[in-house]
Amino acid sequence: DFVFFEVSMTQKFAESERLEFYQPAAADYEFMRQMLIDEMTPKNQVDPVTREQIEAIIERTKKQWKKYGFGTCVAKLKSTGECIGVGGAKYISINNQQILDIGAIIKKAFQGQGYAAEAFPVFLEKTFHELNIDQVATAINPHNEPVMHLVEKMGYRYIRDVDYELDGARYQGQRYYELTREEFEKAQKTQPAFR
Repeated sequence: DFVFFEVSMTQKFAESERLEFYQPAAADYEFMRQMLIDEMTPKNQVDPVTREQIEAIIERTKKQWKKYGFGTCVAKLKSTGECIGVGGAKYISINNQQILDIGAIIKKAFQGQGYAAEAFPVFLEKTFHELNIDQVATAINPHNEPVMHLVEKMGYRYIRDVDYELDGARYQGQRYYELTREEFEKAQKTQPAFR
């Protein structure tokens, strides 16, 4: 029941010191497909990712941008324009509860350089203050300690472990965190270094 039109020009959604985040244009979807194939490994889910799951992610991304005016973005280096990852906000369902999940996936060649730490506050600031959303959540692989540390630093609270399905992929034992606008604002005041 959604009608999506491909945008011919990319629209900048947000930016940070080193990155710009764009609504994906038609040409960006192939980058997203390849990146998701390369970066979504069996450690993140129960079964290996399939081409059908990747296509479901792409379709969900298109529909969400059309319906809400935000969604998963393509992250590009300001210095070169190179695409280095994807991230942003997406609605997902966990245990029959719809949540707004904030997340980012950075290409392996660019991991460990602080790009995710730079992206998360931008997405949270935009979500809480411009989109006027009151609460977000995220589900993280329990082996991904750097990301768990990052979200805790930003004020996220661990709630429980969850199993869920998204776009045909099954995830088990994921660490589920929530964050309210007030908790984010408190973390900004007490830990300004994460900005």
